[in-house]
Amino acid sequence: MRSLLLLLLSCFIMSLHANIDLGIKKEDKALLIKKAENKDINAILDLHTYYDFPNTIEGLKYYKKWYGMLDYSTNSEGLYEFTKIFQENYNKFINGILKVNYLNELLLEKGVTKGLDEWIIFAYRDSYSTADGIYNRYKNKLSKEQLDILSEFFYKRIESRRLEDLKDEYKKRNLVPSAFIYLEEYRKLYDNKAQKDAFISKILKFKDAKLLTVFSREIYNKNKEYEVGLKLMEKAYNMDDSSASTIFRLANMYFNINQKDKAIALYEKNVKLNANLDSATKLLYIYGSDSKKYQEYEKIKKFLKQSSEGIYIFADYLYEEKLFLRANDILEPLAKAGDYNAILKLVVKNDTKELYSKPQQVYISEFWRKKIANLQNEQIIKQFYSDLGNSKYNYKKIKAWEEKELEKFKLDSLYHTVASYSRRERNKKYEDKIISSSDVRSILALASKLIKTKDEKNIKKGLELYSNLANKGDFEATKRLAEYYGTTFQKETIDISKQLYYYQLAEKAGDIDSLRILAKLYLCIECDMPNSYYAKEVAPYKEYVDYKKALYYNQKALEKGVYGSNFNLAYIYDKGKGVKKDYKKALEYYAKTEPKSYVYYRIGYFNELGLGTKKDIKKAYEMYTKAMKGKPILDVAYRLAKMYENGNEAVKQDLSKALYFFEKLRMDEDIKRVKERLNKEKK
Repeated sequence: MRSLLLLLLSCFIMSLHANIDLGIKKEDKALLIKKAENKDINAILDLHTYYDFPNTIEGLKYYKKWYGMLDYSTNSEGLYEFTKIFQENYNKFINGILKVNYLNELLLEKGVTKGLDEWIIFAYRDSYSTADGIYNRYKNKLSKEQLDILSEFFYKRIESRRLEDLKDEYKKRNLVPSAFIYLEEYRKLYDNKAQKDAFISKILKFKDAKLLTVFSREIYNKNKEYEVGLKLMEKAYNMDDSSASTIFRLANMYFNINQKDKAIALYEKNVKLNANLDSATKLLYIYGSDSKKYQEYEKIKKFLKQSSEGIYIFADYLYEEKLFLRANDILEPLAKAGDYNAILKLVVKNDTKELYSKPQQVYISEFWRKKIANLQNEQIIKQFYSDLGNSKYNYKKIKAWEEKELEKFKLDSLYHTVASYSRRERNKKYEDKIISSSDVRSILALASKLIKTKDEKNIKKGLELYSNLANKGDFEATKRLAEYYGTTFQKETIDISKQLYYYQLAEKAGDIDSLRILAKLYLCIECDMPNSYYAKEVAPYKEYVDYKKALYYNQKALEKGVYGSNFNLAYIYDKGKGVKKDYKKALEYYAKTEPKSYVYYRIGYFNELGLGTKKDIKKAYEMYTKAMKGKPILDVAYRLAKMYENGNEAVKQDLSKALYFFEKLRMDEDIKRVKERLNKEKK
């Protein structure tokens, strides 16, 4: 009976879909390679789409070669697409990050700036040192839209320093800053209600509806400040009552506080005015749950069926209502026409093991899954298995596909295998393939796993793998050797001279991060602070401090835009580390450093004593006050105490404040003296 049921349903489903054509065709691989060898950028891109280059051993070999063939003559659109592919696969190549930088710089030479924000974001996710240099060099080429995208990226990563820099960039170009610049200022107010209220009053005076909408959305959703968020959104709507985003978000806010009539009116307006699908979705569920709103429901249903995106929404609604066959019926015409999203929904939503009670669903899901699996487009297949979801049923199918990819020695599969297994014996058979693949990412992962076993033979093999890559000039492998011999791995492997040697090799190969580390280690500011939290950690570096090298590497780091180099150079000239003290130079470098307590302190100190600049007590007092808002510095507290005790052109005498600071410092003689003066004044 079961076999007959399977046969009948199989025939039914196959006949139903027999003439489906997804319109995916591809050229012969050998022909495409031949074209690519003649610098045909479209052939190179097609090999990625249809044959998953460079995610195969063969593809990686060719992409290494073709990367070097691309130059200024390559058409801009093709070069942009190739750069995106290379960016996704950069860690498979020797010094891939440098190759990505070269390709992006080539695009900029050709006047293509549309991927500049993507490059900067990519760089920040890989290495702060590299990213800072890129950002500082090319921020003047960023469009207003790209500045806005970066401001959101930096805000979500809590990058106050970069947001401050972006704020200056907006100001320099006379542009209206994005909402995220103001949100950062608002975030810094913490729980100070008076200051926050004043700031909101300032924002309400703005005449930029889009800015108000974004600001309102963030503090409503993230900060849970519902009342303020609603007030701002209403202001944005009053300024622009046609914006789809503003109307939809305001309607949601009304809906959440049970003002449903207001919300529905706005949703209806948004559908009519902007054909807004988000609003239509809300109305579908509202009207669908109310039998008295049948006509309104039919109207929204008709609207949704006018577009593919609307059909997806309506199908999802039907699936939620357990109306699977009706949902399948409206998706299948799209699926037959090759609509990927419709196919994905048919597979995922019909995913069930209930063969007897839901046989048609089982076969619909299986049929479309096989249709995707048999496509000639490797990127769609990969995307499909990524999108399938985590149900137990699909998990097995995903695992089966991953095993097939592994048997084909796909590089991503090899990497995930070595990166995820805990028992080496489980996948030992793939180790030789990984080593011979030349995939840098997989080899690094394998070496790391071997070293972490703490088995002598494995460690030796892991270090050998690092060394082989290092000998080919790969700075990531070289840097890992440096880390192995440093203080962060294990005590028995510490060898600072070897660590510095490998960092120097990595820096020569072009690694900005190693340059930053060398600049820091040779200066070793913490070595001057025996009571520092890091004193024990930096102790092994004391004998390797070299101020001449510190100056060299920090100057080089500054040229590359490396964060921290301004502060290090300021410290060198301030303290006379290997150079004659030069307060003027130190002050110049401190002025370019990220504002923090110690920087404010030194600038204040120089101004109070007239070191490297004209004596300026008012400026000194201002800097000391700012310094006290951050990490406390004893000398700052003492200098403020003396200013309050004696009074000067910057501040009136205030013995109570002087006493407050002396008591914080526990300076008994000073406390006694100031108390006596206070008692005399009272008499």
